[in-house]
Amino acid sequence: MLNTKFFHFKNKMLFALLINLLIIIFEIVALVQTVNFDASGYFTYYTQDSNLLARATSLIFIITMLIQVFVFKKKEIPHWLSVLKYVSTTCLALTFIVVITVLGPIYESQQAGAYWMFLTHGSMLYHHLLCHLLSIISYVLFECDLKTKFKESFYPLIPTFVYAVIIISLVVSNIVKAPYPFLEVNSQPIYMSIIWIIVIIGGDYGISYLLYLPIYINKRKENKNKANL
Repeated sequence: MLNTKFFHFKNKMLFALLINLLIIIFEIVALVQTVNFDASGYFTYYTQDSNLLARATSLIFIITMLIQVFVFKKKEIPHWLSVLKYVSTTCLALTFIVVITVLGPIYESQQAGAYWMFLTHGSMLYHHLLCHLLSIISYVLFECDLKTKFKESFYPLIPTFVYAVIIISLVVSNIVKAPYPFLEVNSQPIYMSIIWIIVIIGGDYGISYLLYLPIYINKRKENKNKANL
C-alpha cells in the first residue's frame, strides 16, 4: 500500500533539495566572482559570512535529507537541522534587509544607481538577493519544524552577536577597516555606535520572530483542532 504521508513528504523534500542545490550553485558562482574581483577582507563582511553559513547549511541539508528520505525512509526533518536552517535563513535575511534599508540608501545618495547595483551587479545579485529569497522560500514552505520552541527564536542572534564583537574589536584596534559605514566606531560618536548595535541586533530578532510566527500560528491551530476533537 502506498504511504501517502511519506509520499507527500518526499515530494516536499525534493523541492527543498532542489532549492538548496540551487543555493549552493549560486553561492559558488558568487564566491568565484568575489574572489576574482577582490578577496581582501573577505571574512570581515557579514554578507560573506552569512552566505558562507548558507552554503555550508544547504550542503548539510542535502546530505542529511538524502540519507533520511531515501535510505532510512524517514518522513521528518531532524529538529537540529531545521533549527540550523532557521539560523542561516535569518542571517541571510538580515543581510538583505540591511542592504535595502541602510546600505542601498546611503550609497545611492553618493552615487546614482548604487541602490540597484547592490541588488543586481556581479556577486551581489546572489549574495544580496537571490540566495536570500530562495532560502526564505525553502525554509517557510518546506523546512520549518513545528517543534521549534520560542526560546530557539533567539538562536539566530548568536552568529550576529559573535560577528559584532569580533569585528568591532578589530576595528577599534585598527587591525581592519570598518566593512560598513555603521561600524565606523572610531570616527562616530559612541552613542551612534550603540544605536546602530541596538538597531541591527533588534532587526535581527525582528526577522527571526517573523520567521517563527508561522510556526506559532500553526501550533495554535493544531492545539485548537486537538481541543475540538
